[in-house]
This record gives sequence, structure tokens and C-alpha cells, in this order.
Amino acid sequence: MRKAVVIAALMTGLGLPGCTYQQEKIFDSPGTAILASACTGCHGTQREQGQLIPVLAGRRAESLERQMLGYRDNKRSGTLMPRLLKAYSDQQISELAKYFSTLTQDQ
Repeated sequence: MRKAVVIAALMTGLGLPGCTYQQEKIFDSPGTAILASACTGCHGTQREQGQLIPVLAGRRAESLERQMLGYRDNKRSGTLMPRLLKAYSDQQISELAKYFSTLTQDQ
């Protein structure tokens, strides 16, 4: 029961500060925004001077999807990303790429 309450709270109250979202539904899974919130912990939502980790907001979906699949399938090297993306399905990666492509970086 407690787990269900935590999940419900995350689904209703979790936002991505600094991003704006186009008001159309393009996702098959209601958990895409929750998955994306894990990404913004490191990637952030705004470009900051000297930032080494790229911001994903506003990038082309096709490019993001290709890069994430490359990390997951060990065709692209990285330290953390290949390990993190192992847990994601093709559909989740596709939806995350679409999600981030709909966001804009607030300057």
C-alpha cells in the first residue's frame, strides 16, 4: 500500500523544473515523465556555462534515440549510461527521446 501511495504521489506531483511541455499526448506509457525525471537529475533542464553533461531538452528525438540505443547495446562507450540504459526497453527509449524532444530549455 505504501508503495502505491508513493507512486501515485510521484505521478501527480512530479514535474521537471525549467522545462515546458507541449500539451499533446504522444506517449504510450504514463510513466514516461517519471522515467525522464531520473535523467534530469544529471542532465538537468537548462544549459549552464561549463556544463559537461549535455541537456536533453529540445534535442531531436531521432538523435537521442540512436544515442541511447547505442549506449544500451554497447555500441557507444560511456561510464554510467550503458549500465543505466540496460534496464530500458526499445519502447521506453523511444518514448523518452520523444519526450525530451518536446521540452524546451528555459534560458
